[in-house]
Amino acid sequence: MVNEKSQTYKIYGIALAVIILLSFAFLAVFLTGRSVNNEPGQDEVAVEQNGQEDLEEENYVGIYNDRIAIFRGVRPEGVLLEITDYDVKEVYRKDLEKGIPFEDEEEKIRILESYTS
Repeated sequence: MVNEKSQTYKIYGIALAVIILLSFAFLAVFLTGRSVNNEPGQDEVAVEQNGQEDLEEENYVGIYNDRIAIFRGVRPEGVLLEITDYDVKEVYRKDLEKGIPFEDEEEKIRILESYTS
């Protein structure tokens, strides 16, 4: 009887351990968005389907304390890099709240000129 109980508890213990391991694997995939087979050095870009924006870090022009500012990160929650001397004009507020991405310094200057004139 004791041996039977011991055997039953072993089986339950193994089943519980497997369930716990599978739960952790699922959480790792669900929370990080990558599968267990991905190597740590691989570059990943999270892209939403149906025409929605990439969740890729980028430079963009946005708003900080009603001033036009430069950010780096995922729009509109990036890291503030620079605050300009230009106030936000109400006509451009919605665009700037979303963030206007740019690739290089020349494009940044062109955006600043068009949103401040």
